[in-house]
Amino acid sequence: MAERSTNLIAEFNKNGFARGWYMAVKTCFRDALDIRLTNRIIGGQTQQIWTQGNEFYFKTGDTLHNSRQIYSAGSKFETEGQLITVQVSSALPANGGTNYPGQVNFTIYLQYSMIMSRSCTQAEFVKLLKNGHCISSDGDIINLQALPGR
Repeated sequence: MAERSTNLIAEFNKNGFARGWYMAVKTCFRDALDIRLTNRIIGGQTQQIWTQGNEFYFKTGDTLHNSRQIYSAGSKFETEGQLITVQVSSALPANGGTNYPGQVNFTIYLQYSMIMSRSCTQAEFVKLLKNGHCISSDGDIINLQALPGR
């Protein structure tokens, strides 16, 4: 098994969101991003530090929004821009040991209206959440900034 990296794909701010990500990814998705506390020996002492792996696993039902406000405003939420929601409909985990990239089937909503359903690898799904775009399993470019109706 390869040693886990200390270079994390996401750093979380004091409010619990990944800094600089297109979608509002909260700390509750650390496991899905394969960010875990790992024992390391530093200066002769065992310490737990955050480490990064490559076995991403977003799961059925995982729902993410592009607005951080929606997580605190509840039903009173009203968008100043346009709310984008990405919801996982089914998924298989990535497995670094077998080099299986995993799969995520997901639906994209704009202002609560379904825009499209697509699939991609787990790593491409992470790119979608981080950068707002990825390549689907059938080779299409998915760009959340250029959705139809936006």
